Amino acid sequence: PPAGAPRRAVARAAAPQKAAPQWFSALIPAGGGGGGAFGAAGRQEAGVWSLHLFPEASGALCLDGSPGGVYVQRGSGEDAGRWVVHLQGGGWCVNEDECALRAGTDLGSSSAWSRRPLFELTGMVDSGSGGIMSGDATVNPKFSSWSKAWLMYCDGASFAGDAEEASSGVDPSGERKTLYFRGRRHLGAMMEVLRGEGLDSATRDVLLTGSSAGGLAVLLHADHVRSLVAKVAPAALFKALSDSGVFPWVASQRGPLRFKQHYKNVAIMQRVRLDDSCTNAESEPWRCFLSETALPYVDATLFLFAWTYDTWQIANLAYLPCVGHFDACTDGELGAIEELGRRVHDAIKQRLLSRPDTGAFVTACRGHSGTTTDRLWQSAVIRHDVHLRDVVWRWVVARPPNLTGAAFRGGRKALALHAHLDCGGERGWTCNPDCPAIQAPKFDNGCDLYEFSPGNVQCLAPEDMPHP
Repeated sequence: PPAGAPRRAVARAAAPQKAAPQWFSALIPAGGGGGGAFGAAGRQEAGVWSLHLFPEASGALCLDGSPGGVYVQRGSGEDAGRWVVHLQGGGWCVNEDECALRAGTDLGSSSAWSRRPLFELTGMVDSGSGGIMSGDATVNPKFSSWSKAWLMYCDGASFAGDAEEASSGVDPSGERKTLYFRGRRHLGAMMEVLRGEGLDSATRDVLLTGSSAGGLAVLLHADHVRSLVAKVAPAALFKALSDSGVFPWVASQRGPLRFKQHYKNVAIMQRVRLDDSCTNAESEPWRCFLSETALPYVDATLFLFAWTYDTWQIANLAYLPCVGHFDACTDGELGAIEELGRRVHDAIKQRLLSRPDTGAFVTACRGHSGTTTDRLWQSAVIRHDVHLRDVVWRWVVARPPNLTGAAFRGGRKALALHAHLDCGGERGWTCNPDCPAIQAPKFDNGCDLYEFSPGNVQCLAPEDMPHP
């Protein structure tokens, strides 16, 4: 196949090689797009997204050396001083050549950001001006009028890289590209932008959120961001929400602990900088890049959203082709899927036991991330009447002592006051009748695995493919 084309990971039926879907991050060049500049830097009116590229002196660079940046939308009314700050996700690049590939996309370069509106950028795996980021009060009644920031993800390592010297890798065309691993510096640069956009006057709430790789970033950097917020807005109450950020390392069909080695590669290659509380305690500091290692060291108040049957993790961590054909899974594959779900549950339960101020919502449905989409934010329900957006809101506005305490559900004491874990058991993905409202139809109708690069496997249905 041509350089950069996806490789069919598992062939369940005879089918021709298909091109990558046009939206897929790893294969879309950063150029293109049309129209005039979108949201020029400078303080903007409420409801308008404005792009702020970081100054050269900050050292906050994308993989290709272009400046990183953050989109800002000012809130309205009395809620303008309350903030949701989102760390964008979108996977990782696990070696230099994959980073060179990524450097030619909107997930590795800012060169095209100003030419297209934020939520029309290519490669936006974690995207959508919806969910908790929506300005529509019917979709997002509690957070719609808050000020919002969207930190663009262009470093490939969950905003953790901190290498002073440049590196290089070869892209699919054979061109050697210079690479910069500077993601950690984007956090400080973002805070300086937000200071000028009104964060310095925040006196109530600052909520840090992130999905997928951004959800991992929340776990890795919540305490660091909290310290930055305290310097800018000392009166604000800081909390952090991680969406699909718990990634257990498990054995896979591609070899024992395959993705654990990927995480190690990223951590060492990018010289990641993580909080001292973890790196000083662990004999191998790179392990603090693993969510299960990092989570116990997070001191900030957390909310954890997770899918028991996380389809990205089933495809990438366990590398199970039946992710798009659950009914065709072998007993061994089903066992691996259940083990993955148990590992996620165990990590969250341990956090709840040690920190009862933690909030949690774990759905038994199939999917990955989604708190920035209307579909999930409006319709994620467990036990018929426990809604995700309501649980998050109650946790956000709760103040001690109402963050902790006993709660009883179904006659049993809950792990924490703001924690809600869905049903389970054999074929647990069928136990919640409300799942179809939030699941992508392809996980009911069927999809097949395609490998785009070592760190990116996707389950694609025919409708995901471009039509000739």
